[in-house]
Amino acid sequence: MARKRKKKNYKILKIIPVLILLALLVFGFIRLPMFKIIQISIVGLDRIEEEEVVKVSNLKSGDNFFFIDKKEIKNNIQKLPLVEDVIIRRDFPNSINIEIKERKAAASVQFSNKYILVDKFGYILGENENLLTTLTQINGILNKEKLIVGTQIQNYLPENTREFFSIVLNGENIFRYKSINTRDDKVDLVLKDETKVAFGSYDNSEYKFKVIDQMLSSVEKDSSRKANMILMEEGPNPILVYE
Repeated sequence: MARKRKKKNYKILKIIPVLILLALLVFGFIRLPMFKIIQISIVGLDRIEEEEVVKVSNLKSGDNFFFIDKKEIKNNIQKLPLVEDVIIRRDFPNSINIEIKERKAAASVQFSNKYILVDKFGYILGENENLLTTLTQINGILNKEKLIVGTQIQNYLPENTREFFSIVLNGENIFRYKSINTRDDKVDLVLKDETKVAFGSYDNSEYKFKVIDQMLSSVEKDSSRKANMILMEEGPNPILVYE
């Protein structure tokens, strides 16, 4: 047994130098000049400057192709206010391709005599002097003097409206509405098909949206009638009014 163990240990000792040599060869190979980055390609830009993306990415020509940290680069780029998502690909042997998805305006929020543009998650993209009628219109919710681009507009809203707008500004939901009109402690909605929703107070927002969805689903199943209005707080139960 002792002789077999010695033989096995001897084989291991012979293999270790070979593995070390192979590791050194591989390490030396991937550090060859041919693997230094010579091209950084960026696509998907509209409002963001390419130089700004390169700067925040910390990528530089001459960096080693294999040693870049894609996760770190992605995190750096996503700190830009107008960036929604980033995909980074290595193009062997010395190019890096960056594909950027910019945030797109989904709603226009009335703010004094201007309009704040926000994306479908409520991120502030900037302001516009004119009303853009192709976007969902949100009226009557802002009273702050200064809004920071890249932050979510939910952060500037009254506490009692947070649940409501966390549902509305949570992806594709915002595209269902033509307008959202707030007054005092109540809110009214107008859907894209012109159906009016007297939502009432902001209380129990999640429950109310579920009820609205159920009502609209029942309307879709009955093509002979069209919804005209939904009254959420006009009685003991929500009311669906047909044309």
